[in-house]
Amino acid sequence: MKHDQSHPVFINMKRPMERDRLISEYAPLVKTIAGRLAIRLPQHIHQDDLNSAGIIGLLDAIEKFDKGKGVKFKSYAEYRIRGAMIDELRSMDWVPYSTREKARKVGKAMQELGQDAEQAPDEEKMANAMLRLLTEKDLRDRIIPKAMERVHRHFDNKTLIADLAALFRN
Repeated sequence: MKHDQSHPVFINMKRPMERDRLISEYAPLVKTIAGRLAIRLPQHIHQDDLNSAGIIGLLDAIEKFDKGKGVKFKSYAEYRIRGAMIDELRSMDWVPYSTREKARKVGKAMQELGQDAEQAPDEEKMANAMLRLLTEKDLRDRIIPKAMERVHRHFDNKTLIADLAALFRN
């Protein structure tokens, strides 16, 4: 049975019978979404863990759904279910997102260089490939400030000013 927003179940979803009926009806949706996500995940992550998180997302969707927003319950539930699963995956991951992002950038640079796994590129080629992948924000917020810190640690101000002046004269 398909529900739309005019269906009586949506009049008061917080009543136990209505809530149970929605859980029964949309539980297969949880399993479907978990299956789609599981395909792209490592084997050590079990689909049952995703299903459990998805049920929590479904319960959350039932409690927080507002039929006055003009959104179908199924669309809202899919969003909340998938979000709960992704939150669960993030909580299970011991590697910070920033570290994974850096690893992806290094992998992309290696791939860009066309190197196979047996032969590592030299440092200069790797550095140039990494520079091409940096965003302006990376440069502005992280790379340039760190480089300036290193410069200041190695030179006193008089030496730095003299070196910069010499660069501009040439």
